[in-house]
Amino acid sequence: MRDYNTVILEEAIADLDLSLEFKDAAEKLGYKKLKDIVSIRTAALEKKPGFNILLVHEYVSFMESAGLGALIDPRLV
Repeated sequence: MRDYNTVILEEAIADLDLSLEFKDAAEKLGYKKLKDIVSIRTAALEKKPGFNILLVHEYVSFMESAGLGALIDPRLV
């Protein structure tokens, strides 16, 4: 059984409690769901067109509040 926190990764970013600026930047980059973003390190995300440090902080805060902080900046293998 999947828990609610991981189900959030499958929800549309447009439906989540994130700012319009975040949603617009994500849409322009083709990110439809949070699962599309979790494999990207925050330093790389900040460099994407339309993203900035404030949007990265919003993403990190959202993920941590959803209990998904461990997925931020995935470890390189």
